[in-house]
Amino acid sequence: MKHLAVIFSFIFVMFFCSSSYGDEIFSERRGIHTYYGIKNSSGKILLEPVYKFLEKQENGYLARLYPKYSIYDLDGKKLLELPDSSIEFFSENMIIAKNIKGYFFVDKKGKQLSKNYYDYLSPVFPWGLFATNTYDRSDDLIYQSFEGKIFNGRGEEVIPKISFSTEQAFSQKFDKKLFSFEQDGIIWYESDGIYLIKSDGKKKKISKDEADELEQLTDKTLEKMYKYLACMCEDGTWRIETLASHKEVVPCGKYEKIWYNGFSKYFAYKKNNLWGVKDIEEKEILPPVFKEQIVVYDDYIKVNTEANFVYFDKNLKPVFSSNAEFMGDFSEGLVSAGIISGNKMLYGYMNEQGQMVVDFKYDYAGDFSDGLAVVGKRENRQCLFGFIDKKGSQVIDFRYNKAFPFSQGKAYVCIKHSENDKSERCFYIDKTGTEVK
Repeated sequence: MKHLAVIFSFIFVMFFCSSSYGDEIFSERRGIHTYYGIKNSSGKILLEPVYKFLEKQENGYLARLYPKYSIYDLDGKKLLELPDSSIEFFSENMIIAKNIKGYFFVDKKGKQLSKNYYDYLSPVFPWGLFATNTYDRSDDLIYQSFEGKIFNGRGEEVIPKISFSTEQAFSQKFDKKLFSFEQDGIIWYESDGIYLIKSDGKKKKISKDEADELEQLTDKTLEKMYKYLACMCEDGTWRIETLASHKEVVPCGKYEKIWYNGFSKYFAYKKNNLWGVKDIEEKEILPPVFKEQIVVYDDYIKVNTEANFVYFDKNLKPVFSSNAEFMGDFSEGLVSAGIISGNKMLYGYMNEQGQMVVDFKYDYAGDFSDGLAVVGKRENRQCLFGFIDKKGSQVIDFRYNKAFPFSQGKAYVCIKHSENDKSERCFYIDKTGTEVK
């Protein structure tokens, strides 16, 4: 019982206690986004709030960055990269970017078109933009409200104010639509009639039959556009098939993952844990050299060029950055990190300089304690656990179906005789794997 108390005390300390450096993590909410930074006890900002995740670690801080994108053309030539900003949307007529101040418009050379920033900017098929200046959200979906503006392709206001709430929609307090986005523009419903607003901002009154015809035209266009579908194969790889007949266009067995929007001539693929781009006939457009997932449309390719994580020391000096998909907590100078390989996550360990100490090869990687860490590998549909040292050497083999960290030279483990065995035997082991009391 004494050792059980030690185990649970250890878990409690790991989850609820952390060393204090006298600094405080704080957050700032800008529109629908929350950013994290660090300030000292006097309120002075030591680390600007630009991170989507920030956590105290054993000897420093671990932060996760917002994505930072570059734009490439379909020949693989880089077109645009913005300093300290991410590119959220790119087309022939419009570019939307985002930084810590909010969303904004830029031209193709990266020059900001106006001094205005918005809580949110989103493209509206196929020509305009909808900007939410205010977004009031409660835990109850019924009471969310929106207020914003409509812009044309030049970033000019077409509709200066638009507002509605989900409460209206759910309670059916109105018996007609407020607006709809169609192929030829925005259909705007007002008290004195229905209007079509084109991308140049001109407003034309139309009949209900004309509005219905425009909506049907948009529906037919969308049906023609979405010809293909990306889906997973039985072996865990991905393919592209026709939506109507399910005929394979890009066969199984080649790609670990495919990103495809349903109508583009191009698709992004993952191979050997790296992302590239091909056209629908599998001609290489961008070689697989990128660690982050790529987004592809007919007129541009968007690549995240920013690392996922950055690690700071106690003095808030950046030590290293990492493109790992997951990073745990530092313990005894090492941190578990994970990458996606095929259809599963593999884990390894890094040191405080960001160097790989143990390769990505485990299905589970716990924190180090007493110089050893619990690691797991999946065998015959079940995960078995063992222990490794800080050099990655296997100290105790994979034989346990449950394993807890070492404390004072002992670890609590459980073992089954077979996969179907409902009963298990639990006991303590020393660092040689020998059962002890």
